[in-house]
Amino acid sequence: MLVVIGAIWFLPGIVVRRIAEKRYKASKAEAQAKAISKLYPKKD
Repeated sequence: MLVVIGAIWFLPGIVVRRIAEKRYKASKAEAQAKAISKLYPKKD
């Protein structure tokens, strides 16, 4: 019974943390790409 309660308690937290981490990494990569594009602008 204790294992079931523990699983119900921790699994949503793990899922939410992974989703948040994925979003954080994506936004960090996007910010890095934006900063690099400012340093090296495209020439038409």
